[in-house]
Amino acid sequence: MNLLASRKYLLPGLALSMLIVILRYRPMARIPAAPYSPAIAPAPLRVAVRRVHKKVMAMIAPPQAVKTASPSVELVALQLESNAREYNYIFSGQTLCGPHSCPSTLELSMQSPRNPDMHRTVETMTDGSFWFQVPVTEISKEQVDWKIVAHTLDGQTADMHGREILTDDPAVLVEANLTLR
Repeated sequence: MNLLASRKYLLPGLALSMLIVILRYRPMARIPAAPYSPAIAPAPLRVAVRRVHKKVMAMIAPPQAVKTASPSVELVALQLESNAREYNYIFSGQTLCGPHSCPSTLELSMQSPRNPDMHRTVETMTDGSFWFQVPVTEISKEQVDWKIVAHTLDGQTADMHGREILTDDPAVLVEANLTLR
């Protein structure tokens, strides 16, 4: 057998042994934990080497999902609307029955983007005066619509409504004098 013929059979065997040595001593890459859920993570690559028609062929198997016995829950915390602030609407005024003050029941309704349906019911003092505070959590520069309806025991009513654009001031003062008819 001549030297050239022995090289022909020696090269595939040498390539196979080099591939095995490289794969055996090469450190395995670590899979980062952050992008993958603990329940499903790619398995390390498996290498299958087989001899086909005197040629060495290496095939790399695709990663497969690894499933654990216990279910896992992935929580993602987001800070939503971090620029929302606490505002205090302060309503004050007096209800009048003609030229004289009179006690009544006030119904307040307010709407804003974060608080679409707020309602309060307040009794006025015996002289018809009132003062009450309503806390609202909202973003600056948003608008808040409000409406006050006053009712007396004898069926007289009055209403007042308005719209406020919120600023940097946390206190919003609304003066409302209602004349019932």
